[in-house]
Amino acid sequence: MKFGSTTTGAAIGVPCLSLLVFLEVVSFLATGDGPPPELSAAMALPDRFSYLGGQFALLPDWVKVWMEFQDMIMAASLLFVLWHREAQIYALSIIVSHLFVFATIPLVPTEALSLNLPALSHWLWIPALVVLVKAWPGIDKRSGYGAWCAIAIAQLAFSLFFDVPDGFQLLLALV
Repeated sequence: MKFGSTTTGAAIGVPCLSLLVFLEVVSFLATGDGPPPELSAAMALPDRFSYLGGQFALLPDWVKVWMEFQDMIMAASLLFVLWHREAQIYALSIIVSHLFVFATIPLVPTEALSLNLPALSHWLWIPALVVLVKAWPGIDKRSGYGAWCAIAIAQLAFSLFFDVPDGFQLLLALV
């Protein structure tokens, strides 16, 4: 797989689009009106997902708005993923971070299950941030792609400012 090629862009773009659609459908179907289910040691896998979903519902409104803004930036990456290596790596990091959460929810001890798990998964965005920052000097800042890169860099940096400490909290809870 060669980053920057149209084939690689399509191979990353289609799963990324599928992921974004899946996440929107799930959030639309989830009620989120009530409190999350009670945490218990014998939680079945669907209850673990419901518990985390309920935790998201309890977040402050500004965080929910920020998360929707991030979804728009992720969706906008699809405009560039066919032709730009950086957009491909960005989209791939989004896919991998979500797969990390889906794969580890069953493995995290119930008492440590929290929104720090998605925060830890966002550490997988660090390579995308590094790639975007390194490419920044050579990007045409007056283009749509340049505008998206600037916004993506800011989004990743702002998110990681909060997610790195939150991820450490999860790791400390697992020790």
